[in-house]
Amino acid sequence: MRIRAILRMSAAAIALAATVSLGLTPTAGASRFGPLFMDVRAAAQETLAAAAERVDREHVGFGRRYQQALAPPMQQLQQTLADGDADDRQVLDAATTLRVAVGRYDQTQAMRAVAEQAMARAQAMAAAHAEGFVQRYQHALAAMADLPRDVLADDDATLDEVRDVTAKLEAGIGDYAQARDLSSSVADLVATQRRLAQHVGGTLPGVDEQTVAALAELAQELESRLADPDAELDAVQAVRDELDARFQTIGQRLEAEFREAVDRPSPAYPAGVDPHALEEVDVFALPDEGWKFRRDRARLGYHEGWHEGAFDDNDWRSGRINTAWASFLGENYVGAGWYRATIRVPELADHQVLGLHFDGVDESAWVWIDGQYAGQHNIGSAGWDQPFQLDVTDLVQPGREHQITVRAMNTGYAGGVWQPVRLRAFAQPSDDAAAPNDSPEPAQGAVP
Repeated sequence: MRIRAILRMSAAAIALAATVSLGLTPTAGASRFGPLFMDVRAAAQETLAAAAERVDREHVGFGRRYQQALAPPMQQLQQTLADGDADDRQVLDAATTLRVAVGRYDQTQAMRAVAEQAMARAQAMAAAHAEGFVQRYQHALAAMADLPRDVLADDDATLDEVRDVTAKLEAGIGDYAQARDLSSSVADLVATQRRLAQHVGGTLPGVDEQTVAALAELAQELESRLADPDAELDAVQAVRDELDARFQTIGQRLEAEFREAVDRPSPAYPAGVDPHALEEVDVFALPDEGWKFRRDRARLGYHEGWHEGAFDDNDWRSGRINTAWASFLGENYVGAGWYRATIRVPELADHQVLGLHFDGVDESAWVWIDGQYAGQHNIGSAGWDQPFQLDVTDLVQPGREHQITVRAMNTGYAGGVWQPVRLRAFAQPSDDAAAPNDSPEPAQGAVP
């Protein structure tokens, strides 16, 4: 009995090995040591069929040698299956060898797709308009845009050869993309320097003639390097980073002044209202599209009135919510950024309370409705994924358009209003008293 049990366990172990090595899924179990997994020989037949399908494909160029390499293990598995004396272990070994060969062939097809996609991206980038130092990297990319083509046409090309040439092309794509994105960010930096110059002699801390003159010199050097077709990426990046660092220093002082000016309680519900005595009766999801966005590298936005309802944001770039700002900026921008949108709020069910609910802002947020301050979510870096709500009962009137401004502050990673925003309408159930009660007021911004 003991020997029989051991034999049954060995058969189950072989079946399990077949499931893992052949990439199969378990079938519904039977007895304790019965056929819990697909039969080894049936699995081998499936592997044989998969290999045959690949051998029958018309194939020219890279991958051909791996296609031809399927024939010997296919023949070996066929002979093993036909051998009446072959046991399950021998079938499993032969099937596993064939499965590895099939996997190698499939890798060539996936690698071919990667190489072809890289060539398509490189060709599109090489055809795009470029100026100044970006041309240097565009020309280098154009020269290598078809680099994988000859290797892909070679029947004897290996996986490593295609990987290497594709990696080289991907590196060229990366250099061009970095140069392009760096060039596009400079306009914002130069505009920031010019805006700072307009505040010389004013009350902004750290904005004096000497500081602004040094910034102007850096901005001029940066523009000069951008216009130089022989400038190198690292040299341009160094000047850009130095200018941005100067802005960050000024911005830290202005940030402290801003937070002191707006710091006040930001309840999720009106004072005296017990949120547990309310039920949500309607909801309006703010649209993801239709927002304007602008970086605020030097934290000048509040001082320049970007929060005011009538502020002119026509020259701002388009933005979106419910996604990190990195998705439309093309960089992991760190700092302050402003969102503005004019949104028509529909009629909502009868309610006593309106709450503007944010599922997540990375990482702090300050909100205005028609220029009126609605509140803030400012608990530091830990707040990046914390939902919060602001009471806007007295600020929002359903059936009307409202201008909504959100200032987000990020100290690392993606940043921005990366989760949905909803306007929630609450009312007390009809069988409850509608008068305010003496229940403790919820914590600032907390949502039950």
